[in-house]
Amino acid sequence: MPRNQVLIGLAFLPAFILAQSEYRSGYLITEGGERRAVEIFDQDWAANPDHFRYRTSGGEPRRGDLSNVVEFGLEGRELRYLRAEVDIESSPRQLNSLSESPLPQYTHDEVFLEVLVDGAADLFYYQTGQLVQFFYRLGDGPIKPLINRTYLSDERMVVQDLYRDVLQRWVNCGATDRQIAQLAYRRKDMLAYFEGYHRCTGEAFTKYERIKADRRFRVALRPGVDYHSTSIGVNIPGGGTKTVEYGSTVAPRLGVEAELSFRFLHGEWALVTEAYYQSYRLEWPEEPAAEAVDMEMKYLSVPWGVRRYFELSTATAAYLNLFGQFQFPFGAYVQRPLYRRPIYISLAGGGAAGLRFGDHVLAEVRYLLPQDLVRRQRDLDHRLQTMALVVGYQF
Repeated sequence: MPRNQVLIGLAFLPAFILAQSEYRSGYLITEGGERRAVEIFDQDWAANPDHFRYRTSGGEPRRGDLSNVVEFGLEGRELRYLRAEVDIESSPRQLNSLSESPLPQYTHDEVFLEVLVDGAADLFYYQTGQLVQFFYRLGDGPIKPLINRTYLSDERMVVQDLYRDVLQRWVNCGATDRQIAQLAYRRKDMLAYFEGYHRCTGEAFTKYERIKADRRFRVALRPGVDYHSTSIGVNIPGGGTKTVEYGSTVAPRLGVEAELSFRFLHGEWALVTEAYYQSYRLEWPEEPAAEAVDMEMKYLSVPWGVRRYFELSTATAAYLNLFGQFQFPFGAYVQRPLYRRPIYISLAGGGAAGLRFGDHVLAEVRYLLPQDLVRRQRDLDHRLQTMALVVGYQF
């Protein structure tokens, strides 16, 4: 069909479109102390990373980690990570497994700490899973934890906010007891406290704060093929049902997908929707012709749902989708010897798993739950199962 030829031709358009890059200008300092200007793959980390992707100008993606990088960050005082050996207070945070010991439980580890304030009193941030912890350093001294934990005592929860005592004694310039008591163990509040301390003392300091891009919009062209398995149960005059298998049908597809990723969810989650057109015909495979059921399938499918990405390597990410899918018919119908009836709008759920190679190329397997497109026809019982192989170019 001319329409399909035009759509297939559109698949080649992305090769001529400049892609939106996820790499940002930054730097790293190697184990040997060399500072290099590089492009950092910005994943808007929530949990502190133990590795990251980077590339030199025009180079291949590389991996930086705790074994070969002592510091990395983005330009513009927006983000900075420093390698450090620290004592992490690792008491359980889950309510059903709280420690019964009033003593902090430390784990010595080497991690990338996020630098929030660099000055006479440095402030660092660390997060992994449910564990959130701040650290501080005075001058060139050691990096020490600021403890805030909850434990059980006589079956009651006790909040141990030792960080307030430490700050009141060692990082204090005019802060009242009330201000210290009201200081929450949150990023925004701790950052404001250390900033206020330096302004009060007149000491020079640098604050590192992310310039949040709350969301990121991308579009992808996605050609592929659907594998349809169709059966119809036909009510036989006099009683009974005859089930006929139409076998597998391979139908090409080409769609346009829109993805809206939410950076405050760390770039790992996205809302996605797609629109793709498909046309194929199912003809009655058996005799007698008097029982024939032919189906002309022409429709626009619109899946919509949520996607989560999982980084596999410096150049590859996996993702999972859960979605619902509307199918809007365009002249689709069921043809029987005595009548022709339209196929109506339908809705089904499904899931998908895929890989993203580099920044732009996608490959995906999709599965759509069985559905009945002729559920309004009392004399027919239709069952359609669909799997799809889809590739895409995201820009």
